[in-house]
Amino acid sequence: MADSKTSKVSRRIYVLTCDVRQLFQTNPRLRDPFDGAPLRYRRLEKSYVIYSVGQDGHDDGGREKPADWNPADKTTSDITFTVER
Repeated sequence: MADSKTSKVSRRIYVLTCDVRQLFQTNPRLRDPFDGAPLRYRRLEKSYVIYSVGQDGHDDGGREKPADWNPADKTTSDITFTVER
């Protein structure tokens, strides 16, 4: 019985994931203001992240800027919005 419930939840998450991805790829209002491409979407283990490449124009895979980031740090990051499940 638990497998059945797990399977149903997994399918719902997959469908939601596909719907969100399609929304961001097809809606012209949801474009990255820095490069004009659709906002990026990446599924994580327990969440997903929607992100923009930011001013540097480099896609860092949705990597967030560390809380202790320093302007002298050469590590690049994206502008992110993470949704926890």
